[in-house]
Amino acid sequence: MPPTHQRTSSRSWLLASVPVIMLAMFLVPYTLLAEVDAWYGSALFWTVATVAVIAVNVLVSSAWSDEDEENAAEGDLR
Repeated sequence: MPPTHQRTSSRSWLLASVPVIMLAMFLVPYTLLAEVDAWYGSALFWTVATVAVIAVNVLVSSAWSDEDEENAAEGDLR
């Protein structure tokens, strides 16, 4: 198992990608997809971006364990 600080930094990096994806969900349809007349251009992008955010959340939350909760309750936040 990797050291706790390494897991935390990788979680931080993943979580930092969520606001970037959300910003792209607003900007891309009005900039890069502005010339696409069909509604499904934006809908496909939003679907892919939403799946990416869900995947990030699954990866971050899969690293959680009961040990993390016990350490937090005891004040040992490594």
